[in-house]
Amino acid sequence: DPELRHGSYSLKASADSAGFYNDIAAEQLSLEHPNVTFLHSAPGFVATSWGTEMPTALRYLIRLLQILGRSKEECGDLMLKGLFLDELRR
Repeated sequence: DPELRHGSYSLKASADSAGFYNDIAAEQLSLEHPNVTFLHSAPGFVATSWGTEMPTALRYLIRLLQILGRSKEECGDLMLKGLFLDELRR
């Protein structure tokens, strides 16, 4: 149900569906254009300034959890390696 019209979808189910359909689209594009390099990434938890507009208690919790995330620089480095290092390309 790509349009999420049938059934009751939670926020998580909708987000999972969106990620899945992006995966399918990226895979299809790479098959149709084998000489083009595509970057499709789900980097996980990245420590950014996201959440600064949240209520105070939630903002502090997010800041505390960010020590577990990877840095923006590390995330960018991993994505660039995926584009330019042959051993990481499919």
